[in-house]
Amino acid sequence: MADPARTHAYALGLASNVLAGVEAPLKALRVPARIVWGTGDPIFTARAPDYLHGILGGSRGVRRIDDAKLFFPEEFPDIIAEEALALWRAA
Repeated sequence: MADPARTHAYALGLASNVLAGVEAPLKALRVPARIVWGTGDPIFTARAPDYLHGILGGSRGVRRIDDAKLFFPEEFPDIIAEEALALWRAA
């Protein structure tokens, strides 16, 4: 069973934007990146993947997985593999 105090501390940690201080270097970075985002987790806003796309200079876009939760890569490994292969082939 999850410890409520730890869960609360985790949620509070998400309240601030941990990337705010490094946005400029991330925008300058040209390393190819693809954002695969599960839309089913209420912890993150619907705009979060678009924010990441906007600050990663090498972003190749966002793919949303409807209703997928935080640990969706384990649930949809075929999608992760597909996106990784497409990214690596394009690089």
